[in-house]
Amino acid sequence: MALPEKATGSGTKASISLDGQTYKDFASITKLGPPSMSRGTVDVTDMNSYENNDQMKEFLTDFIEAEEMSIEGFVKKTDDGRDLAETAFYSGEVVYIKIILPAAIGKTMTVTGLMTSYRPIGDISTDAGIAFTMGLKPTAKPTLTATASTTE
Repeated sequence: MALPEKATGSGTKASISLDGQTYKDFASITKLGPPSMSRGTVDVTDMNSYENNDQMKEFLTDFIEAEEMSIEGFVKKTDDGRDLAETAFYSGEVVYIKIILPAAIGKTMTVTGLMTSYRPIGDISTDAGIAFTMGLKPTAKPTLTATASTTE
């Protein structure tokens, strides 16, 4: 059966590591916000730009910055990923987040960064699951690689 051209987030998996080698899965992820990237500019307009550059200001590209990514999910009693995220938040260690996207997309994204926010227990009510949220500020270029296919 052919995979669809488009996909929902169903089937996405996420895991966390402190060394980039050994990953622990998050048990119950409901929403992932991968980082978006932007690049600044540096104004290098000089006294000759008016005549030598058709009255246009001149710019060079600046550093790339990845925006904070977010992970949301439900608190589960046994969740090795969430436990590791809490450890990393309080220690300030660099973490690696691996996001395996649905088979229709066929990619895995890995993000290296620092935990910037962590809410281990969200709002508690009788009509919704208890959520957790966390934020991660990337400190390196996120990678996007092909995921090994398990379907034909």
